[in-house]
Amino acid sequence: MIINERGQGRVRVASPVYTEEEKGEEKFNGIIVCSFDPEILSTLYLFSIISGKTGYAWLLSEEGVFLAHHEKEFIGKDAFKIRAQTNPELSYDSINQIQKKMMAGEEGVDRYISGWHRG
Repeated sequence: MIINERGQGRVRVASPVYTEEEKGEEKFNGIIVCSFDPEILSTLYLFSIISGKTGYAWLLSEEGVFLAHHEKEFIGKDAFKIRAQTNPELSYDSINQIQKKMMAGEEGVDRYISGWHRG
């Protein structure tokens, strides 16, 4: 996540571009940069996913920042802090552990209790 020149949160992706030379060697030829509004990920891919009876999907960066979330104000915020700021009376230990495992590349099934889901 970055803040662009207009003050908007964006996901910026950069990838090197190589061309193949005659001898089969790759030569660096530049960089392609893409910048997009993270809400588009929520709109296109996540809003329609319902986990259980009332749950929803979200997308985290490697740093634990929400790139896509049902709650728009969560996008671009630290997943481990924003929930506690929204409702500090609840415990988020279970979901925090699940997210930390996901960020470490683990897979599996688990459950947690939350104070709200889709209202």
